[in-house]
Amino acid sequence: MKNIALKVKDLNTNQENEMFNKRLMKNMADRHRFHPNDKVAVNLINQLKTYLQTIGIFKTIVIFIWVIGIGTLFAGIIGVSNIMLITVRERTREFGIRKALGAKPSSILKGIVMEAVCITSLFGFLGLLVGIYVSKLFNFYLKNHPEAKEFAIFKNPSIDIRIALLAMIALIVAGVLAGYFPAKQAVKIMPVEAMKEE
Repeated sequence: MKNIALKVKDLNTNQENEMFNKRLMKNMADRHRFHPNDKVAVNLINQLKTYLQTIGIFKTIVIFIWVIGIGTLFAGIIGVSNIMLITVRERTREFGIRKALGAKPSSILKGIVMEAVCITSLFGFLGLLVGIYVSKLFNFYLKNHPEAKEFAIFKNPSIDIRIALLAMIALIVAGVLAGYFPAKQAVKIMPVEAMKEE
């Protein structure tokens, strides 16, 4: 019994795979004079089905990670927005005095939004650095522990620069959203009412 391994390009679906199997079996049967359905003469094992299932699992994992990431981002927006609301409430008197001295509502709005953007961008960037550092540590562990063969698929992780830039842009947008609504509250503060605040 002989084993022959073939690598075939441009087979992307199960239908293309089945057609290739039939063509291969027919060519082998014609050449070596056996029936194309004879499994004893040639036993054909095609790994494409398993490969497509594995790719499908990885695509599902990627979608799941994106959903988790977007959910975490929204939770972060709500958290930063709540912090900014508390900050605005604590600084009511300050905003009132600034408005009484002639500060434009746009300058107050801009200051609060910029503060929120700085908070989300700074801590988002730190989170990105921690993620890179953890992946490097994991890679170091895999390279120095041969018994971790089952995790070989995770060796040499890389960060796509486009996704990193997209994440930073998303953090800036999140900061703008997190700061905008508290800033609108600050702009509505009347100087007379603010002076009464303790």
